[in-house]
Amino acid sequence: MSRALFRNYQTLLLKRTLLGEEDLALGLTKWRFRALAATLERAERDSFHYRRHVRALAEAGSALLKEAEHLESAADGEEKLADILEGLPFTSPEELAENPTHFLAVPHQEVEGLVTVSSGSQGPAKRVFSSRADLENVKSFFQYGMLNLCLAEADEPELDPLALFSLSSAEEKKLIAAKTSGQKVSLLMSGSRPGSVGALLTEALARWSIPCETPGFLPADPSEHDAFVQKTSEARATSIVGLPSQLWHMARSYPRPEGLRNVLLSGESAPKALVRAIEQEWNVDVYVHFGLTEFGLGGAVECQARQGPHLRETDIVAEILDENGSALPPGQIGDIVLTSLSREAMPLIRYRTGDEGMWLEEPCPCGCPFRRLAVIGRKKDKIVLPSGRSLTFYDLAEAMAGQAEVTGFSAAYASRPKPELTIAAHLKKDAAVSAGNLREAEEEAKMMKRLKTSLGDELPLRIILSTPTAGPAPAGAKPVLTRTD
Repeated sequence: MSRALFRNYQTLLLKRTLLGEEDLALGLTKWRFRALAATLERAERDSFHYRRHVRALAEAGSALLKEAEHLESAADGEEKLADILEGLPFTSPEELAENPTHFLAVPHQEVEGLVTVSSGSQGPAKRVFSSRADLENVKSFFQYGMLNLCLAEADEPELDPLALFSLSSAEEKKLIAAKTSGQKVSLLMSGSRPGSVGALLTEALARWSIPCETPGFLPADPSEHDAFVQKTSEARATSIVGLPSQLWHMARSYPRPEGLRNVLLSGESAPKALVRAIEQEWNVDVYVHFGLTEFGLGGAVECQARQGPHLRETDIVAEILDENGSALPPGQIGDIVLTSLSREAMPLIRYRTGDEGMWLEEPCPCGCPFRRLAVIGRKKDKIVLPSGRSLTFYDLAEAMAGQAEVTGFSAAYASRPKPELTIAAHLKKDAAVSAGNLREAEEEAKMMKRLKTSLGDELPLRIILSTPTAGPAPAGAKPVLTRTD
């Protein structure tokens, strides 16, 4: 195994899972077949919701175990897996929200984590249960995934993977902790409540003796931003984890915090232009993460190559499907459908996430067999133009992040009396203009011209520029695309 392979630190966790398999890709595929068969058996036996599908689950489980014995390549396995999955039922967020306890597959006394997911305008709130083993899996993913950031600039000649795999867990901890000495993580998300992302990340990083602070989200009130950013800078974190929209606003509005080396974006889709904006403004490396609370928060994270997030394939089976439910090849955008492999408390089968994405075609330079998943964003966050062309929120965010003076935005689409898209742009302090003056009209016209180059000429645009203290989309909240149909 090459040193390049070890540059994705999830590979270490994978090797421990596969217990010495020579061919990681084929070994992973066989392991997933068997793990999925076990999940289907547990769901049909212990989950009230899935008992109505006993026959389909049992047949799929038998097929998986049979195929696992004869697989000759990982590519062949993916084709067979797609065929088997087609015979299984889908699970909707509405079903989960309506009767969450019907999905519970362990006794109530074994539930150690309970999180309510508020979907806002995108769907109903859902309750997600986790067992002790479920929480441990999430912490392990965080523990090794975060090494991609915390060892990003370390010179680790003694961390030869073959030697490291032979170490005891105590020796491994001591060695890696020494190489991460001086690292610190700041999480600009939910804090210390048990089972929250802050609590799980803090516990995971403590295993390497890396401190993690959780100051919370950037405040919605712009008058509180200066104090929040000052406190963040004084913490001297080497890595910051936060929402893409909030870190974009911070990077465009404030100097780089003291000691910061890299940033991990999570909780929203992260267009390439937004990633570049943070990289350029703060001169840091930016990593992208994708996860859902329903699947234990951790889903996919970029390695040090930073060429797309590697899916957590020892815990999740992902499908990219077209509107008819057929699997799409790499490079084509479709619905992201997930099935859990390791969750005890609440196994989910073919769960319609409501997100769109695609498999990335080229293999990652790091050599890890975990496939890479590019997430575009919420399926509902799009508008269909009169021509039939779709315009997604990802498209808008990509275009707006490419405007050097913009720190955030909101958008509203009206189809009547005539189609029109109104974009309210929040500007840098030094780029702000007074409402109603000539300069404002000139800047709006310039931005409109640039945006039409990115978004096309077919849609009438209206641009509203805002001051830093009265922005239409406060940086403490996610930017939105609303529609009036």
